[in-house]
Amino acid sequence: MKRFSIRMIAIVLVFNLGVYSSSLAQSQELQLLAHVDSYGGYNDCWGYTAPDGREYALLGATTGTSILDITDPANVYEVDYFPSATSTWKDIKTYQHYAYAVTEASGGMQIFDLSNLPNSVTELPPYTGFSASHNIYVDVQNAILYAEGSGSEIVRALSLADPEHPVQLSAFGIECHDIYARNNIVYVAEGYSGTIGVYDLSTPTNPTLVARINVPSPGYVHNTWLSDDGNYLMSTEETSGKTIKYWDIQNLGNAFITDTYLGQSSLPHNTHIKGDYAYISHYESGLKVVDISDPNNILEVGYYDTYPQGETPNFNGAWGAFPFFSTGKVLISDMQTGLYVVYFEGAADADTLDPNPPQNMAAYSDYTTPTSMLLSWDDPTTYFGGNPLSPSEFTIEIERNQVNIASVAGGAETYTDNGLTDGTLYEYTIYAKIIATDSTSAEVNASWYAGGSPIPAAPTNLAGIFSASDVVLTWNDPTTQEDGTPLDDLDEILIYRDGVAIDSVAAGVETYVDMPVPGFFYTYTLRAKDNETPPNLSAASNGAGGFVGTTPDYLVWVGPDIPPGTGSAVSGDSIFVSPTIIFLPPILLKLCR
Repeated sequence: MKRFSIRMIAIVLVFNLGVYSSSLAQSQELQLLAHVDSYGGYNDCWGYTAPDGREYALLGATTGTSILDITDPANVYEVDYFPSATSTWKDIKTYQHYAYAVTEASGGMQIFDLSNLPNSVTELPPYTGFSASHNIYVDVQNAILYAEGSGSEIVRALSLADPEHPVQLSAFGIECHDIYARNNIVYVAEGYSGTIGVYDLSTPTNPTLVARINVPSPGYVHNTWLSDDGNYLMSTEETSGKTIKYWDIQNLGNAFITDTYLGQSSLPHNTHIKGDYAYISHYESGLKVVDISDPNNILEVGYYDTYPQGETPNFNGAWGAFPFFSTGKVLISDMQTGLYVVYFEGAADADTLDPNPPQNMAAYSDYTTPTSMLLSWDDPTTYFGGNPLSPSEFTIEIERNQVNIASVAGGAETYTDNGLTDGTLYEYTIYAKIIATDSTSAEVNASWYAGGSPIPAAPTNLAGIFSASDVVLTWNDPTTQEDGTPLDDLDEILIYRDGVAIDSVAAGVETYVDMPVPGFFYTYTLRAKDNETPPNLSAASNGAGGFVGTTPDYLVWVGPDIPPGTGSAVSGDSIFVSPTIIFLPPILLKLCR
């Protein structure tokens, strides 16, 4: 990332969608481009750049989500607005051409299809695997969405292999307020626990705690963000007087603080890092931009105060920020006054004579091509500054696992990489390179398994008919691997009762009869297994639960450690409850005569 110099540009005020206060305070490094205030109560924001290069703000309001085209700051307009359950809290993230929004109210996770922009946005059926969540984050490279949860599902890991139908892979953690993830390593801000949990999700169905970083004299550990090189982690605590901390995490077993920062209001909210700068939504202090190029000497280099009424540690002002547009635009969401679009040169990705990056990159291989990978993309058509770019002026450089493997002429838009190893995950990077000047675009990345993912998708539509003596289970076998590629080696389906494998059936059977001890509530799940050596297991299917036996006289809540068939509950945590209270989680119930 280049160092910035002061650039004076026109300030455009958008009066038709909101009201602008000329008393807002800003440093000369951050210039206001646009301000929108249409709904009167706001929370977080995120950004999206479409394949055609147009830029959009996804603005969370307390009653819904506003999607605004900010490509031309002089003509910002709302493309669509989607109501949600009313909530002070909302979080929004994107993956491919989809956006996901959650609240602390109800309704599950909203899913929006952005592929028809700039014309329209489509709201798809929501994900209802959970009702509410405070924060979400997407590990884009690995197509996993992490959602803050509660109870036994502190953090939920959801596969986005099918972006319109997320599938939960696992749940983990001790406490969570917010999540950051990159390359299957997940950093969890653990709230009142005063810690940062670091988890390895290389096997998404089996999360592993790598380290737990103890924050000294902690407040409420609120969010974290990783530096671009992965060597440092910044954390906020959302507690008056508690500093923003920058951690050296090159040795996770001995992470240490290199420097701290705190704005005038003494109450930070969230931090985001891009290149040499951290962008901090700092409540009544507005947006703070700090230089982190020297980890031992954090320097404030710019600010935009969206709340000039004061500098107190109260929950007003700047809630969210988004600095990841390539053009240098930065979004700020203010709780009271809506969206601000500002310009900061240090957030821009390129010079005007650099090419724009390729778009819509994809990598694909399945069982029919186990030793090759097809890469595809759309060539850039303009320079970063907007001038037209012809195919004869550039090449597309291709790297596999950070090693250059090919230079492809402009206009080809595909490349087949051969000589690969079946079942191995490969990471590809491509970028445009101007032949005459060697100027390069931003990099675009994709990863895929040669031969497709080795892990089958989970069985679906598990259902059970529970009677006095048995359970009849039915389901649909998977037809694809977890990444959506064809599945040609399904061997059998494993049957789990109350989390313990009890039997298996051959692929294609899709039914099973179980005769457990009557008088208890049972929960069933399934996993698919292939015929590889060693075999690969899918994630768990949806669950099916019910009571086996005749109607009970009463219900006994005995705790999770008493197995079926032990008779009347005798443990100290047993209590008798009305038989009409059947909405308690099944794992906590045993039904006895």
